[in-house]
Amino acid sequence: MDEPVVIQLSRPEVYVNQISFGGRDAVAATLSNDFIHLVDLEAKKSKQTLDVAKRVVGIHFDLSGNPVDDSFGIHLFDIRAGSKKKSRVNPLMENHQVVCSACSDQYIALGSSTFVLEGEEKKKSKKPEAGDDGDGDDNNVPDDDDDDDDEIEEENETEVDPSLNPHVISVFDLRKCTDPVLTIKVSFEALEPVMCCSRNCSR
Repeated sequence: MDEPVVIQLSRPEVYVNQISFGGRDAVAATLSNDFIHLVDLEAKKSKQTLDVAKRVVGIHFDLSGNPVDDSFGIHLFDIRAGSKKKSRVNPLMENHQVVCSACSDQYIALGSSTFVLEGEEKKKSKKPEAGDDGDGDDNNVPDDDDDDDDEIEEENETEVDPSLNPHVISVFDLRKCTDPVLTIKVSFEALEPVMCCSRNCSR
């Protein structure tokens, strides 16, 4: 390409979010109206349009297709011969959405974080107040059944609590994207600052 070329993808008010090269003569561009254009640089025009239901946050090429991640997972498009076939890869963690991705010839990595649905209230167990055993009577007699119920509720909260792993990286094999080959979900707690009492303090 000796001279710059302008390729019109959509209406002027629709802007390009991201662009990715798929070799010498192919480009993919994501638009603000949730469409993806596959551009043929030799023909100087868009040759195929892919529709994604949710906001696209990343786009990559591999050897055989075009992985595209939306708000909650990854769409894998097969772009050979204009095929409309696509598959989907989702984060395995509950209440997680994809925030970034990377792709190689063999693997695809998803970075996901927790999210809270609008209008959704977190279910929390109601602990009885002092002097109340949970049955409405003000007495100090312990109730074994209530203790068992509290333990069950605490176990259930632990199983579905997404805050235990707020950020996760999952690596999938492109040939079989059902289970990740590697998952990184290590988190670190922030350390509290330590105040020294003097300049000569060894702490």
